[in-house]
Amino acid sequence: MMILREALALARLDASVFRRSRALILAALGVVLIPALYALIYLESVWDPASRTRALHALIVDLDEGAVSQGQRVRLAADLVQALRARQVFAFEMAQDEEAARREVRAGRSLFVLIIPRDFSASALAGEKAGSGRLVVYASEGNHYAGAGLAQRFAAELGHQFNETLNERRWALVLGAATGSGKSLQQLRMGLDSLSEGARAQADGLGRAVDATGRWITASAPVFDGWTQLVDGVKDVSAAAPTLVPPSASREKLDDLSRGSRRMQEGASELQAGLSTLREGAVRLSNGLTLVQSRLPDTDPGPGGTPGGLAAPVQPEVQIDAPVPNEGTAHAPSSIPVALWLGAVMVTFLVHLRQVPQGLAMSTRWGSTLGKFALPSLVVLAQAGMVLLMVLLVLQIRPVHPWALAATLAVTSLTFMAMTLALVRALGDTGKALASILLVLQLSAAGGIVPIELSSSFFRELNPWLPFTWVVRAVRASMFGAYDHGWGIALGLVALAGVVALVIATWVGRWRVVPQEHYGPRLDL
Repeated sequence: MMILREALALARLDASVFRRSRALILAALGVVLIPALYALIYLESVWDPASRTRALHALIVDLDEGAVSQGQRVRLAADLVQALRARQVFAFEMAQDEEAARREVRAGRSLFVLIIPRDFSASALAGEKAGSGRLVVYASEGNHYAGAGLAQRFAAELGHQFNETLNERRWALVLGAATGSGKSLQQLRMGLDSLSEGARAQADGLGRAVDATGRWITASAPVFDGWTQLVDGVKDVSAAAPTLVPPSASREKLDDLSRGSRRMQEGASELQAGLSTLREGAVRLSNGLTLVQSRLPDTDPGPGGTPGGLAAPVQPEVQIDAPVPNEGTAHAPSSIPVALWLGAVMVTFLVHLRQVPQGLAMSTRWGSTLGKFALPSLVVLAQAGMVLLMVLLVLQIRPVHPWALAATLAVTSLTFMAMTLALVRALGDTGKALASILLVLQLSAAGGIVPIELSSSFFRELNPWLPFTWVVRAVRASMFGAYDHGWGIALGLVALAGVVALVIATWVGRWRVVPQEHYGPRLDL
């Protein structure tokens, strides 16, 4: 019981302190709200990013020249582009120049670019091998690892979905062509059958005509001989009895008769020879038609290509700029600023940032501010050095621009210290609490966790105005070569924020002057 009475007495004493100070009560309320506010800001920034992917800017470069399939002109890229823009998964925009589109990605102005090669339709329709229809998805892991992951998943889904669509279209063409070819083949067979039958009938008829002509010539030979004998007899009678047949007349109605008989006999022979030639031609025609019929396929040949090529003709190829070796390394650009910010806040527990000793109370504002900033600056620079060593030696990250990374960490540490100094100078210990809220706000609005386009409009509008955004950008550019190695401008903006924070720290709040003997350590150790 005695322990309980002692505990209650001490609790009442602490409560009386709160009752006497309205500021302390407000501070306690703030402390109560900070965790909930911290969680709200962070979760709101990453709430349902999948529903906002249509805000992500992406480019399409369509170079496809099309192809001819089953007698039809086909341009698969046009169908692909139309489907992508209709689905609105990303904010697609057409680009004409491939290299310019790649520069847009490297600079961070587009998440990725889809490049459709010139031979896409021809290769995809041929289906010679799996993945013959190549699509290129170009993204930058250094700009944003999660964004590049979205591009890679898009490429995989694109290949799967387009292969299904292409297979449906291919089979529609094949079946439609097969149906038409089957009908045409059947009609051709029927026509050849009729023509062959007619040729055979013609050959048979000509054969019978040749035979009949031969028989006629054979049967008429005695007649022609009889005519010749008759002519000769008449001539003899005319010579013996000229009074019966006048000589002139007998020699002429008789010579004509003899010549006509010979011509008839010659004509019959020529007719027989012509009919024989015609019959031979009819026989050859019939044989040729039979040969054509034997060479016709039973069915229309199927499509070309290989089974694998026809099943999966399209395979997107992902090309990565500013590669990142693993996911842990990818989180470094957003984790490092958090560490440096926390380091700057922790320095406030070492130094009185609002107090000056009585002997220096008459110093100028700039003199007091720079004096208070000096020692914390050395501490945060030491923190930056330790972070750099951790990155290089422990995590063994190999930055593309090591000296740029070192400069980024140093400038960032000084900037964050200047911002923390301004908050404490303006609000005292409340500024430290506000620094915690500002930390999560900057982290959420910097686009370090997910692409900023996937966050709500509040964070998108806030993004370019917070130092964290440019710190993350500078670390990515110096560590991975992201944003086309453009770390200089980002680092300049971070330094500018630090200068502005120092100006604010100089002109806000008032210094608390304390006796020299009371000016001691900030920590109660």
